[in-house]
Amino acid sequence: MDVPMYPEVTFRVEVYRKVYQAMFKCMNETGVRPEDIQLIRDGTYDEGPAFKKFIYCNYVTSGYATEDGEMKIDDIANEFPPEYNMITILKNCVTTDSDPVEKLFNSFKCYQKTSTVRMGF
Repeated sequence: MDVPMYPEVTFRVEVYRKVYQAMFKCMNETGVRPEDIQLIRDGTYDEGPAFKKFIYCNYVTSGYATEDGEMKIDDIANEFPPEYNMITILKNCVTTDSDPVEKLFNSFKCYQKTSTVRMGF
């Protein structure tokens, strides 16, 4: 698979700390391995139940989504430089799924397909 290279955004230390703490907690809870997360950088990801739960857990634990699967769009967008127009990208990725895990996973998939920027690790 030929994956386009997107610019990586660097965030404040507090953002990285919050996201990494959530990732480690959620890996332990779901059994998702670090190599499963690295696939995201290659433009691929697992669509199995454990990975979906990991995505849900990560958004909620880091404080960027509610337990009912609603992304906190303003909070997420405010972490990115304004030139990336993340508000529009994120609003276009809101889904109407009734299951919170599916809702956040489908929003994640949409972001992966439509965003032209990635979080630098």
